[in-house]
Amino acid sequence: MQTWIYLSHKLSPKHFAYGNGESIKIKYTNKISSGDSSNNTKLNLPTHFGTHLDFPYHFENNGKKGEEFSPDYFISNKVQFLDLGIKPITNYLITENDFAEFEFNPNTEILIIKTGMGDYLKQDAYWNANPGFAPELACFFKEKMPNLRILGFDAISLTGRKYRDMGKKAHREFLIENNILVLEDMDLSLMYSDFSIYDIIISPLLFEN
Repeated sequence: MQTWIYLSHKLSPKHFAYGNGESIKIKYTNKISSGDSSNNTKLNLPTHFGTHLDFPYHFENNGKKGEEFSPDYFISNKVQFLDLGIKPITNYLITENDFAEFEFNPNTEILIIKTGMGDYLKQDAYWNANPGFAPELACFFKEKMPNLRILGFDAISLTGRKYRDMGKKAHREFLIENNILVLEDMDLSLMYSDFSIYDIIISPLLFEN
């Protein structure tokens, strides 16, 4: 039986931000319990908080912004899911060697990788010991999957906290050089090695500029 599940974390002040930075602020502006006619809230939301996409503009002034992508860019039935199962995954650098046992579908458009970092979601390690992705993986993935356009995973950033020196290069290799958007901080807790994704819908907030 097919079923739809969320792969995004709830936007909550309790959720860690990259580098333990600013998280979402949620404030009631109206409350029925206070005599108002409705319940309303005001959100203060950093654009790189929670489950989110990195666009090329994030690392290149002339890079494409979210509003420049068509809606169907974020919908696909050519999705591959890989469960790395690396133990321990904290402070780890993910390289080509970690994919030696996997076969890639060359038609893949969206690749989702479970690193296992989600096990540390409520611990400080989630933001201060997250794994990093080696810059060379962008070309490696593109060679295996020429149509790849989005890489998603369950770690807070493509940049490993211990490997910040290569984080900018990794982002540029994916976003600029190989045209692969980066979907960070996914909730893959319900997904395991034998899990198959038949369809995926990614719906980023649509910002101007």
